[in-house]
Amino acid sequence: ERDYLLLAYKGGDKLYVPSDQIDSLRQYVGGETPALHRLGGADFAKAKSKVRSAVREIAQELVVLYQKRVNAPGHAFGHDSPWQHEMEQAFPYVETPDQRAAIDDIKADM
Repeated sequence: ERDYLLLAYKGGDKLYVPSDQIDSLRQYVGGETPALHRLGGADFAKAKSKVRSAVREIAQELVVLYQKRVNAPGHAFGHDSPWQHEMEQAFPYVETPDQRAAIDDIKADM
């Protein structure tokens, strides 16, 4: 025997979601109460199409944004100078492996 979650739609339509698929549902977080539509009706299809278009638009904006970030001129830092090595050697503490990895990662990004 399986447990189900009941979703109610306009016109008495019902959709039973198996409890093992409940992670496919998301809580509505919009500002106002959403309009209910018939499951598979024209209004539902229209709303779904609008959402799909909005998602495509946002995705395109993100692609453009990240392309600009990739192409933006940045400052290339040179290799560590003798002064940098001297300062690191004078550091009075022993770095943990995680700290050493973080330092190496940051230098690689520079």
